[in-house]
Amino acid sequence: MSHVEQKTQSAEWQRHPAQNKWGCVSALAAAWVAAAVYAAAIANTGGSTAGLGILYVPWIAAVAAFPAFGFGVSLCQVTAWYRSVPSERGEFPNGAWSYCLLFGGSVAAYVVYGVILTCRVQWARQMSTESIDRLDVAWLNTFVLAALAVNPHTSPEFLDRVSRQELYALYQPLWSVWPVQPDNRWGLSVMRLIARREDCLPETFRRLASSKHASELEYDLLSNPSTPPELLRGVLMAATRGGRLDLAMHFLAGNEAIPQDLADEVAAKGEPYHRELLAGNEGISESTMGRLALDVEPRVRDALLRNPKCPDGIMLRLKGQDATKAEQRDAADSR
Repeated sequence: MSHVEQKTQSAEWQRHPAQNKWGCVSALAAAWVAAAVYAAAIANTGGSTAGLGILYVPWIAAVAAFPAFGFGVSLCQVTAWYRSVPSERGEFPNGAWSYCLLFGGSVAAYVVYGVILTCRVQWARQMSTESIDRLDVAWLNTFVLAALAVNPHTSPEFLDRVSRQELYALYQPLWSVWPVQPDNRWGLSVMRLIARREDCLPETFRRLASSKHASELEYDLLSNPSTPPELLRGVLMAATRGGRLDLAMHFLAGNEAIPQDLADEVAAKGEPYHRELLAGNEGISESTMGRLALDVEPRVRDALLRNPKCPDGIMLRLKGQDATKAEQRDAADSR
């Protein structure tokens, strides 16, 4: 057989009549699988903007379909070569074979990675304190660290070791198509999960509050009742300078360990919904409650009435004020 005839037969394999059909089937299968996996991952995410991810489903499906089409075409060429009569075979389709190996190997590697990572996360969620303390933080995946951050057996000393890491990835939200964050549906970063722990060491809180990425942790530190009181003022000031005072006051008002001076500041300068949240806080002092009892907003006074720690004297005064105002309204309506 001449060299020209071999090239002609080789070209015939590249133009196999069924290759487009194989490519389309492969592309459709990949698109459906990618869309289903991505949609399931979104459904398991609790973020307020998670629903917007549905808008990207067609793009994810398209991205998966294009390489899968090439895989189907290549697989058709390789299969046709093997199925042909040996005496009529042309040159082996090395390019198609290489593409099949590359695409199939990449998919298999990603699946194996996901299975291993899922097993590691499940393992981390069930570890004992002694086992956790022996781990080397620098070699742990962010999802494993997140699982350890929500593990109740994780010691404050281990959390302090994690807080010493300056990797920006530890401050970034977590998201994955694999079921690796069952206790973290909101996708909170590793450092945010640590900042929410009430058993952290005081130096851990100080390190987090002074980190160059501390703005990512402000709301968690302000709402944590274990955050040292002297840090709350600094975090609130940092949020004010960054234009985030509104949300900062919201989280601070719900902190049951809010210091007296900050509680009075929220009561004096906060918006009505800040004061309403503060009025329902069981940790505020009686003097702050007395100040909120004089609030002009009815919903603030109603929240104070629903507070189980509200003193009887303030509660009776509030009920008397409401009764007097109701009588005044009735009298005005009768006129």
